[in-house]
Amino acid sequence: MSRIGQMKSQRHGISAQAVTIGVGFVCLIAVMSRYIDLTFLAGHVGSSAPAPAPLYLLFFWLLILGPFLRLLQKRFTLSRREILTIYAMTVASGTIPSHEVVGFMIPHMASVHFNATPENEWILLFHRHLPEWLFPTAKASFLLAEGEYLPVPWKAWVVPVSAWSFFLLALFFVMLCINMVLNRQWIYHERLSFPLVAIALELTQTSHPTSRFPNIFKKPDFWLG
Repeated sequence: MSRIGQMKSQRHGISAQAVTIGVGFVCLIAVMSRYIDLTFLAGHVGSSAPAPAPLYLLFFWLLILGPFLRLLQKRFTLSRREILTIYAMTVASGTIPSHEVVGFMIPHMASVHFNATPENEWILLFHRHLPEWLFPTAKASFLLAEGEYLPVPWKAWVVPVSAWSFFLLALFFVMLCINMVLNRQWIYHERLSFPLVAIALELTQTSHPTSRFPNIFKKPDFWLG
């Protein structure tokens, strides 16, 4: 492949370093969600619309981290396509470790046994219809509810968590497929605005590919806002 061909490939493709940075940001959002969102209930991290953490990380990369790394090494220069890919990775995965997915799924997995009482007769009504591998045992459910300082019975949770993880993977894949089917109708016919995408597109718009900062960073009213 010629040098021009390599440059075109790099320009229109997604580099391994962009994917690595995206995975690092996803892991950071997961850790932040663990403490800020789930433990202290201090606010949203990767959920809500627009999600705070993906936007903050995008802003941090464009303003500080990206320019600093480019000064150290030219190869850390990312194209707009790569930056938007990183943003898409954080937006798509940021909801999973939040209270809206994991924070909702784990307690409800345990509640099947924990909230079963002689009065509500859950055991007689529907427990026989629930696969044993899809929910933790009653003992594991009670240990989860009794306090956070008790050791987690990981053996009882491995199979149920793995099963629900495959379900979430399938659910997100199906939603992606639906988006692929409907995107032409939404974009070209209904002309929807897509606020999540509009913010990222505006933040990454530059007057020239070699510009150090996006155009919006040069507007005083942006910084005033």
